[in-house]
Amino acid sequence: MSSSRPRPFGVERFFAKYEFAPKQKHLSNSDCETVSMQELLDMAKNSKARPCADVLDLWRTLDLGYTESSGHPKLREELRKVYQPVLSARGIPSSKVNIMTCVPIEGIVVSMNALLDPGDVIIVMEPCYQVLSEIAITRGCRVIPWFARFNDKTNLYEFDIQHDLRGIWQREVRGTSNAGIKMLVMNSPHNPTGWDCMSTARANEIREVMIEFGALEDTIVFCDEMYGRILDDDACSVASDVVTDDEKAVGSYPIFPTLLGRLNSKTIILSGLSKPQGLPGLRVGWLVTQDDNLFEKLCEQKDYTTICGSAPSEILAIAALRVQDEILLPRSRDTVRRNMILLREALVNTGGYHQSIDTA
Repeated sequence: MSSSRPRPFGVERFFAKYEFAPKQKHLSNSDCETVSMQELLDMAKNSKARPCADVLDLWRTLDLGYTESSGHPKLREELRKVYQPVLSARGIPSSKVNIMTCVPIEGIVVSMNALLDPGDVIIVMEPCYQVLSEIAITRGCRVIPWFARFNDKTNLYEFDIQHDLRGIWQREVRGTSNAGIKMLVMNSPHNPTGWDCMSTARANEIREVMIEFGALEDTIVFCDEMYGRILDDDACSVASDVVTDDEKAVGSYPIFPTLLGRLNSKTIILSGLSKPQGLPGLRVGWLVTQDDNLFEKLCEQKDYTTICGSAPSEILAIAALRVQDEILLPRSRDTVRRNMILLREALVNTGGYHQSIDTA
């Protein structure tokens, strides 16, 4: 059932009411501990791993005019450096990848409005951040939920690729109602289950399903990886590898979990600085794809949203990317590990609500 406008955004309406209300204590925020603007600039000034003198010069001489629609050239250059080791390891020249900066939620809205048409069929992980399915509904698409299942052996909610995802594709492709799946929408690591599909084994499973049903060339894969860098660069939340040994050996920047270059050239990655880096106030995210045609459509659609980014935020984002591996990400990961210990102790003390899981 389609609608001309999205329904109220449930979780965001909740936060609008309570997030900044006096005397409220929040256990449900999805971003890591933030820093002040001055702290970020001090990090850049004192960085040992990646000098930031050029970024600080940009900051001191910044003017507040309009910025480039696809993002500041130095910001896109820095993002290309971030992804270059992953791309090199997977045999993809970094010059063949398109990058557009955006407000993170804008990246979702732009992608859905630019690429989906009435009658399209899309698969979306459920539960999900509402906008990942809501825009498609308002576009008149048929949204098929791929539900998480509770695994009695692991005491975790997980997504079944072989039974559920393959079953959805089989019903749609071999049925008489539709010719195929227009878009597969994923969030990894998934909020709220923590399940991720970026390991070699799981990515290959998904790819094999797509190959089986002839979807590798035509289906767009949209993966929300806003939480991706909370995972260790050489480890995953499941007991399987994120990258191969050959991939780990490439480049001075770390190779990190991502589906970019793993499934097909029509994969679109959404990421940003809001979650593991703890900088949601910058409102800086990005879309990355190998497909030139899809990218052009995304750029055209952005002209109807923000047009361009905030000039101060773009320069601060360059600084954040320079120091994230040295300071921001280790800081957030350490906080998460400590908090998981506290959470486990609290759950044990409540009695019946505790389920033992490995939090190492």
